[in-house]
Amino acid sequence: MEHSRASNMGKTNPGQDSWLPLWRHLEDATHVAELLWDNWLPTAIKNTIAAALPGGSADGKILLSWLAGIHDIGKATPAFAIKAADMTGRLHAAGLDLNVPLSETRTAPHGALGYLILRNWLEEKFAATPRASAALAVPVGAHHGTLPNSGELEALRQRPDYLGGPAWEQARKEILNHITALTGADKRLNDWLSRPLPATVQALAASTVVVADWLASDEGRFGYGDRSNCEINWELLALPTPWKPIKPPPNPRDLLTQRFPALAEYEPTPTQTAAIHAAWAAKRPPLIILEAEMGSGKTEAGLAAAEILAYRFGMQGVFMALPTMATSDAMFGRVRAWIDSLPGNGALSMFLAHAKAGLNDEYQGLADDRWITEVHDDDDPPQPCARCSQRLDQGTPKRRTRTFRSRNYRSDTFRCPAKQTLSTKTPRTCRESSSNRRGPCC
Repeated sequence: MEHSRASNMGKTNPGQDSWLPLWRHLEDATHVAELLWDNWLPTAIKNTIAAALPGGSADGKILLSWLAGIHDIGKATPAFAIKAADMTGRLHAAGLDLNVPLSETRTAPHGALGYLILRNWLEEKFAATPRASAALAVPVGAHHGTLPNSGELEALRQRPDYLGGPAWEQARKEILNHITALTGADKRLNDWLSRPLPATVQALAASTVVVADWLASDEGRFGYGDRSNCEINWELLALPTPWKPIKPPPNPRDLLTQRFPALAEYEPTPTQTAAIHAAWAAKRPPLIILEAEMGSGKTEAGLAAAEILAYRFGMQGVFMALPTMATSDAMFGRVRAWIDSLPGNGALSMFLAHAKAGLNDEYQGLADDRWITEVHDDDDPPQPCARCSQRLDQGTPKRRTRTFRSRNYRSDTFRCPAKQTLSTKTPRTCRESSSNRRGPCC
């Protein structure tokens, strides 16, 4: 391994003389993405990704592991490396210049730099068209939640010093070539570039990279020490079991009675019957719109239809959106009761996604046993700006619900990506350590 590649940092431990090489963090993310594909991603998402690739499902796994393995290539730049003052000697010894003022690093986020680096590499090495290179670079540029706009990218293009000299370029090529060969993407990139990824797949890939990066950045599982005896496996990640719906009763009354016992004495309303029939009749995942008067059972109809669609089309989650915190709080207990009524065993995740969730007594009661870690962006100095809490219900109930809540966070839209809904809107990277994990990988 070349000294320049080994000297680039992927993670540092503030206040301690420990660091993780960038290549190691990227290899960790590669393996995590493979596990997510095999064990966690919904069938519907995998099918959507596979349909856009020449090699189908096999290509999908390779693509996501490759993107996860190169997502932080923008860290192999002086604009990022200058932030770690204790690393400068090691970098200078490797011939890597650091001619970027520390005051300018906020204008050069490593995601945006990675987007430009990957596009240039693909166009140079594989003769990719600008459209094709941009499509593959989007998940790298967006892995912290947003894609840089054209103005930001043009400003970075005018600052080649942010990317460094020939030694930096060589270090990046070593990393890109290594991950590309490790994942098998070297044999597939020409085919992928002949069919640029559609925007839908770009978003799904970016979301998966967010989750893989978040997990691979957990120091509790992926530490700074010796990895010679480390095995990265599904048990190490300790994620909630994905929801795999069992076939619901086809009869509307049977389904509603089993999921909502309070309705046992009543016949399904016309709205409920129509929604359930529409869910069973759909040929592909539909958008079902229910418009009916208050008291017609729209909530129960929507949840019943969601369960049917999840079963039929390989979905693994439900997002219940309401306009205010008050209405969300009122709905929380009803949705939790519906989850408790679902057949099957295992722990399902549930998250109340607003800034005052900690004031909801029912939700707070699910988060008594907690783990707490910092949540921050790699381009910002580590600060205890947010807290996550987790609880697995005690005892051995039929269904356990894993919940997350945020505290002292300055945004109303904080989401911890441990739930099964994928989103590129995660504003921070959540570093998780879990009391029930199988053991650290360090």
